[in-house]
Amino acid sequence: MITLGGFVLAYIGFVMLAMTQSRPRKLLCEASKQSALRKLCYQCSGSLLLLCSLILIIADEGWSFGSIVWGTIISLAAISVTLTITFATESFRKIVHVVGL
Repeated sequence: MITLGGFVLAYIGFVMLAMTQSRPRKLLCEASKQSALRKLCYQCSGSLLLLCSLILIIADEGWSFGSIVWGTIISLAAISVTLTITFATESFRKIVHVVGL
């Protein structure tokens, strides 16, 4: 269950980082412009969520196996965000609109 929590944190972190890029932002929010402060906030939030994911996994699994698990988790989370943005754009656009990203 801890591993799933780490995956969710990493997934949300990568979504935050994707929202700083112009193409995913234009695709999901229909607006490519954003302020520098908002972009910095998204980058810091995404990085912090990835760090929280690392801490959570390392605390549960230990350094030796936890680093391998975390590397796998962030790879799967990044691929999941990419596939979600690419193939489930309409559904993801509604979620982004409701959340207010």
